[in-house]
Amino acid sequence: MHRVRLIIAGVLLGIIASASTQEAHVLRLQLDVGQKFLFSFSQLNQTTMEDGQTVDVKVQMEISMLVKSKAKEIYTFDSKISEIKTQIGDGDAIVSPDREVELKQKVTGEILSMVVKGMGEVGVPTSFIYPNIAVDVGDRWTRTEPESFLTGVPELKMNFEILDKVNYKGREVFVIGHYQDPSADGSLRVNGTTYIDIKNGMALKLDTRMSMTDEGVTTNVSIKQELIK
Repeated sequence: MHRVRLIIAGVLLGIIASASTQEAHVLRLQLDVGQKFLFSFSQLNQTTMEDGQTVDVKVQMEISMLVKSKAKEIYTFDSKISEIKTQIGDGDAIVSPDREVELKQKVTGEILSMVVKGMGEVGVPTSFIYPNIAVDVGDRWTRTEPESFLTGVPELKMNFEILDKVNYKGREVFVIGHYQDPSADGSLRVNGTTYIDIKNGMALKLDTRMSMTDEGVTTNVSIKQELIK
């Protein structure tokens, strides 16, 4: 069950899930209605059974996002997931129908709701929530993520650090590293980086790795999302 939840969480996470001068910034979503984004998304799940057998599951897709409206510091996005391909082992890729998603997100980055057309409201994945203070390269902060029914992940203390400030596709971005201490029984590890646009607060690139052990079965997950335009 945990492995299935990890696959779902990775996909939703994709819908969802941050210069030269040393100047601190308060990160917030600051988008224009009608603004569009297009991302590529990929996820690789490598599962090792108790007997040593390994099964790979690869998922690829494109995610388009349109800023539909803003009200009371809450953005509504119309999103479309297309070019969905799933490959299990060396088998042929399975093509799935496109999905339309409505997502509501606060300017602080917190995802409030996610509704998939034809499926209804689904569980909300973990959000990348911005700190309430101005930050710059070298700054660190922590956040305790509540237990997630969607992913099956227990409560986690996440650690964040701004590793660098770089130019990414013509945009000034913070490269933010994130990792968490192992869960109580050491069965889960999470780490990675996110590129956040300093000007508008949009997450433009994501590279996350997770490792989970459940009943003797280990699943390593690699999630990548990158701005196309």
